[in-house]
Amino acid sequence: MNINRKHKQHRLLVGMAALALAGCAAYFSVFGLTQLFVGASIAGIILFSALEFGKIVAVSYLQNYWKMISMFRKIYMTLGVIVLMLITSMGIYGFLSAAYESTSTNMKNVESKVKVIENKKSNLNLEINRYQEQIDFRTKRLTNLSDLRSQQESRIDKLYNNESYYQVKNVEKTITDANTEIDNINKEITKYNESISLLTDSISKYDIQILEMQNNEFAQDLGTFKYISRLLNKPMDSIVNFLILFIIIVFDPMAIAFLIAFNQITNLLQTKET
Repeated sequence: MNINRKHKQHRLLVGMAALALAGCAAYFSVFGLTQLFVGASIAGIILFSALEFGKIVAVSYLQNYWKMISMFRKIYMTLGVIVLMLITSMGIYGFLSAAYESTSTNMKNVESKVKVIENKKSNLNLEINRYQEQIDFRTKRLTNLSDLRSQQESRIDKLYNNESYYQVKNVEKTITDANTEIDNINKEITKYNESISLLTDSISKYDIQILEMQNNEFAQDLGTFKYISRLLNKPMDSIVNFLILFIIIVFDPMAIAFLIAFNQITNLLQTKET
């Protein structure tokens, strides 16, 4: 009794796994294949759904009546199941690759926009460097003028003491001219600093835009694949392609294997009950 209960539990689990895998495989396959026949999508859904159902029935029929059917029917239905499994795998590959391509295209569009913004940032940085060079040049000029003014101010005291009033006027004019030029240079430096501040604000806004773009849903969806791509030093398209191939290798065949296992457990239970 305990053994039968154990077999029934296993049959339930295997049956659920077979149903889940077969159902998912059928869904991906049908909708993947109908992309090739958009002009008759409804008819395609009906056709491919019938083929998927027929494949499952054919597997159960072959397993349960293998000893009773003719060799021709065995070969024909076995080849039919294999071909249908290949068709299912093609449909799954088309469905998953189309889904990835959609996300990848959106991600590439985002990356293109990021590159445009990066170029704008580079131009702004060049402009900031140009302004900074002007500021540095004028700062040096300010230093020279300040030194000159200090020298002339020290000199004027001596001239007053020596009562050299003619030279005093020349020195005062030199000091006045230096002060005027210093004021003008300071105003120019202030304007350049204001321009740099505006450009820096613009760069900060661009940085925020880039951060928002890089944290969008498409980047998050492909984040794992990007990491694996960098880790293996392989293009992300190749990584995803191999992953899809691995999925289709085990997807439909595993569903068929579970279906066969379900039938075997059912036959075992029926034999024990009799």
